Amino acid sequence: MNSILAGRGGMMSKLAMVIGVVYILIGVTLALFPEWFLSVVDWESRQGLYVAAGIRVVVGAVLLLAASTLRFPGLFRFIGALALAAGLMLALAPIEFWGQMMRWWVVDHATLFRTATAIGATLFGAFIVYSATPKGAAV
Repeated sequence: MNSILAGRGGMMSKLAMVIGVVYILIGVTLALFPEWFLSVVDWESRQGLYVAAGIRVVVGAVLLLAASTLRFPGLFRFIGALALAAGLMLALAPIEFWGQMMRWWVVDHATLFRTATAIGATLFGAFIVYSATPKGAAV
């Protein structure tokens, strides 16, 4: 039984690392090609709302499940629960609210959005990758 749990934990740690790498790639892409990244999904639509909610739910679930295998389990349980709750609540947001929020953030404050998201996503991804790396491994 312990080997089954250990195997699942290792897989969840690797999945958390993949999420970290994806966040790094998102951050770099936003820094270098912001228009392309923002054109991939119509962020002001119901589809964009569901994509954003789905991303949060998946990230939250993975971080919750992987937390015990990461370097900072308590912190990742908190971040995972927060992301999961945010995703579930976001899916229930009125489309008008979502559209206004995205216009305010992405259009009205484009430079701040791109800078904050690029730096934040890259640093968050790097922190996840570091946390998912086994303690004795070279980082």
